[in-house]
Parts: sequence; structure tokens; C-alpha cells
Amino acid sequence: MRMLCTVDRSMAAAGGSVFISVGPPRMPKPSRRVAGAVAFALDESGSMDKPFAPGEPVRRHVTKRGMAAAAAALDKDTVVTVVRFATRAQVVYRGTAGELAARPDLAVEAHVGGATNFEAALLTCAGELRDHPGTRRILLFTDGEPTDGAAPEELAELGSRLAAEGIHIDALGIGEESRDSLLSGLVGDTGQTAHATATSSDAADFQRMCQELVQWGRESYVQGGRIFLAVHPDWRVGTVLRTHPQERMLSGCAAPARGGGTLVSLPLGAFGGNRWRPAFVVELIAPPTPRPSRQIVKAQGVILMSGEEQSLDGSSAEDIRIQVVPDDANSVYLQHDPMLARLVEGVRLADEVDQLVSQMPAGQEAGVYEEGLTRARKRGMSGLAHDFQDALQALGEGNHAADVQSATRARAARARTEVADLLGETKVRAPHHRTADDMRGK
Repeated sequence: MRMLCTVDRSMAAAGGSVFISVGPPRMPKPSRRVAGAVAFALDESGSMDKPFAPGEPVRRHVTKRGMAAAAAALDKDTVVTVVRFATRAQVVYRGTAGELAARPDLAVEAHVGGATNFEAALLTCAGELRDHPGTRRILLFTDGEPTDGAAPEELAELGSRLAAEGIHIDALGIGEESRDSLLSGLVGDTGQTAHATATSSDAADFQRMCQELVQWGRESYVQGGRIFLAVHPDWRVGTVLRTHPQERMLSGCAAPARGGGTLVSLPLGAFGGNRWRPAFVVELIAPPTPRPSRQIVKAQGVILMSGEEQSLDGSSAEDIRIQVVPDDANSVYLQHDPMLARLVEGVRLADEVDQLVSQMPAGQEAGVYEEGLTRARKRGMSGLAHDFQDALQALGEGNHAADVQSATRARAARARTEVADLLGETKVRAPHHRTADDMRGK
């Protein structure tokens, strides 16, 4: 099977950056379909008895409606478990998505009470999912942060261990006490987050948020896998960005390879076909001096589908045969696609603004978003500019700064491109002919 990998930039000076996009090919649905499994983990701590927003029902009731909407968005035969948790966790429903969507009261409300123990919730959900033969996901609903059980860094490690087992986590935070930065660490490299601010508008929109968050799981039939990029020893690996299902910088993906060079390992998580596939952008940094022409990156991978491993072999994909051409200007000539560099630049700007907001004294967050809005507009990043504008409006309406920050983080992470466009599947690629000016670096 052909691994998809495309190249960015018509010219990268020695020491400059080249961006490649990588993702699995379209995978046909298996002839024998296995229903997926989803576990809903519902926060039952005391704060869930607070109104979602002034004049709105309590958070517990809004979350119950969101759970029913999420169940309705899944295939009817999806295996569903509902776990309610606070200090401890309790399974209150086992059945199918179709049954739960029709009768959400089947998930009997159990006021387990006490502190907020994410660890107990996740371990209980994992125990329910572990033996299921299809794709497996946990959807966590919470309006706080852990006050019992594992600490945030330990929860991130737990999330990674579960992902390695093929159990992937998505999380939806509610209000200012639920931090998207914590939930992002929890869901790791294969999950997604969303955030609902404590406002009437988000209370009205909550069911749609829940439906969108489970859509990836609904479309998944590949249970997991990895892509491996072998990078030539002359080149270094810079930024690694996951673009789908959400845009997120990845760390710890690159390591020295046997025999020299770098091996980049990209986790795929569970996914489906066409637009429901993961995709990544990897920055390669050119050597400081020109080298003879050679292949500098090779992509291969493996997926797990219907319980069987399948190899993805990208060694024959012409797009990954990147050539380093020595010339008078010490330049590297490659096909140009500015979208990849702009994706990375946008995520870097969003991360920079988020970090600055975290450091600002209370009441000074608006200035950071205003600066981010100006920079995003100047760089033509209309989607990110819109996110920063929404943040400024929310602050102006008196919303809590932490609530606004989490919502902005989650919105800025949403994928803004189609997988097929990112991987070059729909692009007409004209032959690239080097001219005399090219060879002189003009």
C-alpha cells in the first residue's frame, strides 16, 4: 500500500526548513464490520449541581442531554457504557448507542459524590472496553480538574498507556475550572478536546459539541497503527505537527535511528477512510552545506484492522524522493506548497498567545489576544484571527478569563484543512523543470 507523503517549498537554503505532510492512504472498509465501543465518563462531583450558566439548568442535566445527543450521533449498534464518577466510579449503563439515545434515563443517575477522580473514571472505562474487538474510545465530561487520585502528569502517562492499548480518549470541559491544557495532556497524541464556556449560548450549543466530538469515533474502523519516517543523517527533524483530528504539536516522536539518521514515529490512533484519517506535518532542516543528490526521507507504517496487522509501504511513492541539489547558491530545490509552512506557523502563533495569556496578571489578557489578532490578520490566518476575535468579545462580555482561554485553545486546535488536500490527493502536480535561474538560486 502506498504511504502518502508530500513536499513543501520550492527552495530551501542550506540550514533552512522543508515541510512534508504524511498520512495513511484511504483504507477500504472491512467486509466484516465490527461495531465500535464508546464509554461515557460523566463527572458527578458537587460542582455539577451548579447552573450551567445563569438561568440555565444545572450542569448535570445539560451533560445528560449532551450524552444522549452523542449517542444519537453514533451508529445504533455501537457498544456503549456509561460511567458516573466523583471520588469513585460506578458503571450505570451497558447497552447500545441506539438504546441510550432513545432512552437516556436508562443511564440511571447515581450521585456518587465527593471529589473529582479522573483516574478512577478512566480505569473503570478501560476495564469495560479492554476486551472489545473493535475500535474503542472514552469520552470524558467534566467541569473541573482532578482533586483525588492521579495528578495531571500521571494522568497524561495513563492516557498514553491506554492509547498504546488502542483505547483512545476524548474530553469535553465545562466552565473556568476545567482547563483545556490539562485535558489536552490527558488525551495525548490520539485524542481530541472541546470546551464549553459557562454561558447560555454554549449551553444551547452543547449537544452539537458532543455530536462533533464523537464523529471521529463513529467513522473509525482501523483500530490503530503508526507511520515511521526514516530521515537521512544529514538532515535534522524540527517541528512535528498533527493536523487531524486536531492540530497539535507532538513531542518525543523523533529518536536516533540505528545506523545513523533520525526515526520519526507518528501514532495514528483509531481512524476511518477519506476525511476521517490522521495527518501530520514534519519539519526537516536542511544540512548547512550542499550534498550530492539523494533520497532524504522514507515513509513506512503499520495499521491494525479487523484484528490483523497490515503494512504500509511508502518506499515507491515518488513524492517522498526529495532531492538535494548542489549549486552555486547552496540551495535545495523542492516542490512548493505554502499551506504546510502556514499550518505550522498558525499553530505556533496560537501556542505563543496561549502561553502569554497564562502569564498575564488578571485583567490583562485582552491585550495579548489583541496582539494575536493583529498578527493573525497580517499573516492572512483568517480562522485564527476569528478565534482571537471571539476571545476578545467573550472577555468584553465579562466571561471568566480561564474559561475564555480554554475555549480559545480548543477552537484554535480544530482542523482547518481537508486530509485529501493536505496530502496532495486532489492536487494537479505540474512537472517541475529547473531553469538556469533556479540553479543560481533566483
